[in-house]
Amino acid sequence: YDRSRRQQQVIAAVAEKVRDRGAAALPALIELVREKTITDLPLRAAPLLLGLAAKAKLGKPKSMVLAPSRWARPGPTAYTIAPRVIEVRKMFDRVFKPLR
Repeated sequence: YDRSRRQQQVIAAVAEKVRDRGAAALPALIELVREKTITDLPLRAAPLLLGLAAKAKLGKPKSMVLAPSRWARPGPTAYTIAPRVIEVRKMFDRVFKPLR
């Protein structure tokens, strides 16, 4: 789950750069992302994500890695886990409040 933490750090850094540079930075970033990542996130979501990044308080980000030791239990088969959905929803309600 250290990889999840590193991914969050990269996403926060990218969001900060785009926020600081504005929409003009998006085309180059989108091209780089296309070359280096695989995602099912549609391109049409980019303006909405830029808007969210502009509102985000990146100086004190809130993040959570849902490590199985706390947020999951053993799954039905070997090497699987099942989320503790009720606990995860409570955490999201508490930590990730809507942006205003």
